[in-house]
Amino acid sequence: PPPPPPPPLLAQAPKVKEHESVSVLMGMQKRLRQRVIKQGGNAHVSAVDSKRKRWLEIQSQARKMLISEFEVLCEQRRAILIKSIQDINACSAYHTTTEVQAALAALEDMDQWFQGGTKEIRDIVPGFTKAEGRIEAMQELCKFSDNVDTVTGKPITRMDDSDGDVLRLCTEYDSLSRLWTPAIRSGGQTWRQHRLPVDMEVFERAERHLERLTTMAGRRALSEAALMYQSAFRVVRGSELMRLLSVCLGSLVHCGRPVMSDSTQVLDTAAQVVTTYINLANDLFDHSVHTKQRPLVQRHFEEVLKTLGKLNTLAMSSTTTTTKPPSHNHRMPVVANTHTGVPPPPPPLPQHIAPPAHVEQYDDLLAALEDPEPIRTCIYNSMHRLMEHIVEQSRPLLAALPEAPDGSREVVLWLMFAANYTNRVLKILGPERVAADDSMKTLLNELKSLERALPASVC
Repeated sequence: PPPPPPPPLLAQAPKVKEHESVSVLMGMQKRLRQRVIKQGGNAHVSAVDSKRKRWLEIQSQARKMLISEFEVLCEQRRAILIKSIQDINACSAYHTTTEVQAALAALEDMDQWFQGGTKEIRDIVPGFTKAEGRIEAMQELCKFSDNVDTVTGKPITRMDDSDGDVLRLCTEYDSLSRLWTPAIRSGGQTWRQHRLPVDMEVFERAERHLERLTTMAGRRALSEAALMYQSAFRVVRGSELMRLLSVCLGSLVHCGRPVMSDSTQVLDTAAQVVTTYINLANDLFDHSVHTKQRPLVQRHFEEVLKTLGKLNTLAMSSTTTTTKPPSHNHRMPVVANTHTGVPPPPPPLPQHIAPPAHVEQYDDLLAALEDPEPIRTCIYNSMHRLMEHIVEQSRPLLAALPEAPDGSREVVLWLMFAANYTNRVLKILGPERVAADDSMKTLLNELKSLERALPASVC
């Protein structure tokens, strides 16, 4: 007998061409996937409910209460949070740090009442996204104030190990400066923008403490150098003290001129540190460095110039004209206009000092110092030593020509360094210092004679 006819549905299905098979299968996959998703919706909800139930169990057990009691507590704390966020957004200005602390107290541990933490808070608490930036500023303000109160309320301790004490003071300065200096130098700009109270007295205490750390470190290092000189210069100890003074100078230059006061203690201490550093460098040259090869000698004197450059950077910041913020106005709140209800713009920021980039224009260096003579003397002695050394090294080299032709190139390198070093030092001392010194004029004439004695073919 013939085969039975096909089922009616299959008989009516259109035939699929070979080139259409891919698109047909993709469409089928899409429709079936949607069907699965629709059928699995209840399972997804069930999984979410299961996670929430588990979260409720963990939280209630941690607090030793029933799940129902914890759910009630959650609702209460969420209501407090929502009200607090509304108050923060509605407040035109906070007038004291105490008000800010009270507002933050209501937000304490707020994420523990939401299964999804801060992300869930952003999604479901009205106005939280708007208030979030202000809340962060409030937290930074309170952290700054509390930290300053804690640190400045205790005396600065001292160690028996003098070198270790100097390094500890510089390290402590570095750590606190990272926390405090941005706020001090900006005048609390971020807090002002969010209409928060800026307490200038806190800034002044923070700045005085940073200044005290750097000046104490510098003076302790200076005392150690004076202690060594009471007996005799020692090469090893002299090198250690130069490194110690260099660390102190870095902290002093970074500290810069105070923003909140007219104190010159930082600059005065830095000038003493640089003077002692150069005197140590001169003595170290006499005892050891003068026997070294030219590159090491040049590096030694380059360090002297770098040290002077750091002091010059600090001196330039000290001679910059600034406007001191009013210290009598300890709290500077921002109050909304009572007629319009619109908050006024933030109060003007105090102009501040930012240490300029390192430059080598020394015109204001000596003018900024209360007693510039020690710097003049030590840098003059440094230049005099270098020029004497170059003359002593160059004479035998030129005398050996032409049998030792490499000597002429060595003399050229010495003379180039002498010219560069002398020019940079004269920017500090002034040409009149050389004009009035017969010994220095003699050395300059000898350097010129050395240049004239060089063979014409030296490259």
